[in-house]
Amino acid sequence: MKPGQILATGLLFFLLFMPLFALIGDMRVQCEFNVENDCSDYTNMQGLIGAGLLFGLMLSVGGAYKMRNLSKGTGSPTFGKYSLQDHNMKGSMWDSDSKSNDVSFVEQYGIDDSVLVDVLKILQSEKDNALNDSNQLLSKIELNNDSSSEIGALMQKQIHQKTRVGDIEQAMTKIKAEMKGIKESQTESNLDMKDSVISGDVMVNNPHEIAEAAIKAYKMGQQSKD
Repeated sequence: MKPGQILATGLLFFLLFMPLFALIGDMRVQCEFNVENDCSDYTNMQGLIGAGLLFGLMLSVGGAYKMRNLSKGTGSPTFGKYSLQDHNMKGSMWDSDSKSNDVSFVEQYGIDDSVLVDVLKILQSEKDNALNDSNQLLSKIELNNDSSSEIGALMQKQIHQKTRVGDIEQAMTKIKAEMKGIKESQTESNLDMKDSVISGDVMVNNPHEIAEAAIKAYKMGQQSKD
């Protein structure tokens, strides 16, 4: 059933059972005034009607909740549509009112060619370091004769570094593809790159911070596809 149908069914239960609940309640009170009468039938009827009201309440709440989720939109963002509030940098950078989910990472950060070069250099350096750490950890695992717990810890670190290598490679590929797409669109519309990209609303001047943000942002975009 659709959310609207669930909500309507719940409200229908209320409309049907509420008057009956009140009517049977009045009849039960009148019966109890007449001590000689057995009022158990009214009690049972009121219990059944109360169960119907409870069922209607559950349907109404469930339908309203689903309609609320649909109206707000609960889908996860895909690549090119970022929600970076969960990033571990300063909270003021991630004010949801200051960013649009329809703006790409490159546009949000106002990345131009010179900044891109620096960011890619840092990403390449981070990738090399992570790859080197991964290989060293792998060698330690192969030569380690210590307890299984220590080997397990080394394996977790090695997996983490290997995953980071993949995340960095993905970030480098995606950010270059975004920049290329923006350049092509600006060429077609005869606009200067400077007029469109350097109007980013996330004020970060440190290429190291931008590089780390790119890894996390593009990683979030990939996870939303899985």
